[in-house]
Amino acid sequence: MDGKKLGGILLAVALIGGALYLKFRNRGAAADDTLVQMQALIATIDGYQADQAYLKPLTERAHRAAFDGSYDIGGRRRRASFDEDKYLDAFFKHMIQACNADNHRDLVPALQTLRDSLRSTESSKAEG
Repeated sequence: MDGKKLGGILLAVALIGGALYLKFRNRGAAADDTLVQMQALIATIDGYQADQAYLKPLTERAHRAAFDGSYDIGGRRRRASFDEDKYLDAFFKHMIQACNADNHRDLVPALQTLRDSLRSTESSKAEG
């Protein structure tokens, strides 16, 4: 193989690697931003102060589970996308199930209220 072919192959590999790096870096930034927003929202529910030690790691676990299924890094001809509705449904499903399983049922009504208020906000955005 001559030097020009090898150089072309190495350049192609570097470009593909760079594109994949950017896609995953952007995914990480989107995940971090979303987590910060969800942590701020969860901090507003009734009972947060008393159960903060339980809710902080639970929020992170629920976020990871929900984000992975809601973010698509895209492809060659498709942009990355984030399905907010899918994320919120998965996030609150995980949170509520965990609270029920971990005997923190007192937090469930506050989580359901927050979920429902976010849904109504999203539906009013879609209508308006």
